[in-house]
Amino acid sequence: MTTIICDATKKPIRNPRRDVNYFFVMDKLLSADAMYDLYDKVSATMARKPKYSFKEYKTIFRATLERMCS
Repeated sequence: MTTIICDATKKPIRNPRRDVNYFFVMDKLLSADAMYDLYDKVSATMARKPKYSFKEYKTIFRATLERMCS
């Protein structure tokens, strides 16, 4: 049996099922809770921006993911 560990929380994921309770984002593996937390943080940051830009969204998404997983 393989143990899958979330890169953000550093905790093992019980009964792992891809795209159900763990996700691959870029080169990171995130539990469902960490994935929802990532989306919440990015959404909150983007809501403070005066104008939406997809390029800026991707930049913020990547920076937030790296910060969470370091």
